[in-house]
Amino acid sequence: MSKMKWIRYAPIGLLILGSLTLTTIYTHWELSILTGVFLAILSKGMRRARSYKINQRFPDVEG
Repeated sequence: MSKMKWIRYAPIGLLILGSLTLTTIYTHWELSILTGVFLAILSKGMRRARSYKINQRFPDVEG
């Protein structure tokens, strides 16, 4: 590849590489946040179900 073609296509390659890098980082953080939210909702639901079972066994105890 001649030097003129390299100079011509280098900015396009850098733009594509940069956008792929940003997309990968964004997707990683997005998946981490979504996983955290899902686990928080799941654990809250499990705590609610457990306290409901305890209240059914011991109706006079508040919990």
